[in-house]
Amino acid sequence: SSVLSAEKQAQVRAFVGDYDRIVKDGPKLPKVDQALAVGELVPEDVALAALPQDSVTEVPQVTSYRFVLAANGAIAVVDPATRRVVQLIQP
Repeated sequence: SSVLSAEKQAQVRAFVGDYDRIVKDGPKLPKVDQALAVGELVPEDVALAALPQDSVTEVPQVTSYRFVLAANGAIAVVDPATRRVVQLIQP
């Protein structure tokens, strides 16, 4: 079963596209140099990005997940408690 609905995935895709503009003074969206699969663990040395807070007022439950960009441009949705990839959002 899909973790984020198609609508939420579209929102995440939009946030990530907008991330550098929203987080102008902050860190860039973290990226790993490999493709990630669901169930894989993100290495400990990779930062995990949260969704920009101001964009997610109506979907607060989405913000418990973190995000990282995979090498193929997919957005990996990561459970921060386990660092496991729970979903991939294709670019």
